[in-house]
Amino acid sequence: MTDALFPQPDSAPVAEPLVPAPTTARGQRIDRWARRGALAAILILFAGYALWGIAAPFAWGHYGYHGGFHGAAVRNWERHGIFTLTPHVGQSPPPRHASYVHHPVLGYQFSIPFIKVLGDQKEWVLRLVPVLFTLAILLVLIRLAGRWWGPWGGRAAGAVFVL
Repeated sequence: MTDALFPQPDSAPVAEPLVPAPTTARGQRIDRWARRGALAAILILFAGYALWGIAAPFAWGHYGYHGGFHGAAVRNWERHGIFTLTPHVGQSPPPRHASYVHHPVLGYQFSIPFIKVLGDQKEWVLRLVPVLFTLAILLVLIRLAGRWWGPWGGRAAGAVFVL
């Protein structure tokens, strides 16, 4: 590969910040506290959405069915050491034809330590891993958008993601 085919830019493009930074020391302090307040409001709104019904039983609807289904697969992985996910219910090992391979397996692997520590009879334990991963995605989004559009652009991107 030559430089003629793939020219390298002189510098990475930089976007303008969404809100210009204040120039006085007092303005910078106010801006810093306002950014912290905006981040706190985004995280509180996220917590409200993410934790709403987290302890509800897997009893009804599409999500109720799949919560129980995936919970059974995690329990089988932990109990029987089967690599493929199997939603078989019971203490005996599942039959060979019961494998389920339509979802990525790492989500289930991350759930196993939580089940071992917090127990597998609580619905919120199985829902905790997706909440934590979504929180991590939210924080990474705020950070990356903040690097591109400034701190207020990162907060705006986080607010749009949560809403």
